[in-house]
Formats: sequence, C-alpha cells, structure tokens
Amino acid sequence: MTVQEIADAIHAPIDPACAAVVLENTAVAWKSGEIDQDTAATIAHAWVHDDSRAGFWPLFEEYAALVELRDGVNDGRVDWREVDPEITGWDPSTTAYEVACQMAGDAARALLGGQR
Repeated sequence: MTVQEIADAIHAPIDPACAAVVLENTAVAWKSGEIDQDTAATIAHAWVHDDSRAGFWPLFEEYAALVELRDGVNDGRVDWREVDPEITGWDPSTTAYEVACQMAGDAARALLGGQR
C-alpha cells in the first residue's frame, strides 16, 4: 500500500512538508550510495503527486543532483562557480548557496506536483 493509498483510506492529505523531508533524505541516501536506485525510486515515488508520476525518475535524478550541489556549496566541497560562474558581489558563496537552495526547492515542488 502506498502512502497516498493510506492517506486516502483515512481521508487525510499527505503533508507536503513531510513529503519534502522524505524526498530530500531519500535523495541524499541515494547519491551517497546508502540505498540503491530501486529503493530510492520506491520510497520517493510513494510520496509524489499522482500527476507527476509519469516522468518521475528523471525529475528525481535532477532533484537529487541539485540537493547534492546545494549541500556541496554549503559545506565547501563544491565551488560556488559550479552553481553560476557569473555570480558577483562580496560573498559569492552565500549567493550560490541561496541560488542552489532555490533550484532544489523548485525541483522538489515539481516532484510534489507543483509548478517550477
């Protein structure tokens, strides 16, 4: 039984904030090799909006890459130029992190049935 089927059975909507946390944790675990692609797909797919299921895996791969980019910029593993080499200002790392956060958030909303 999927998460949506359980929610439907008890007449409760899936909490988008909870779904976002599950997607992020699944993306991090998959990119780090803690879980395989089939496991990641099964977990994450259970939380996505019904309308987004057709193109689910490519969206999830993109989202996982953006989460990895965001986290890498945040902890210094990834140079800010990998987000946007044309960023200017006194603190390009912070700006790049903010841009990467927005990009990952947009991808999460696309997975959860929202618009980019």
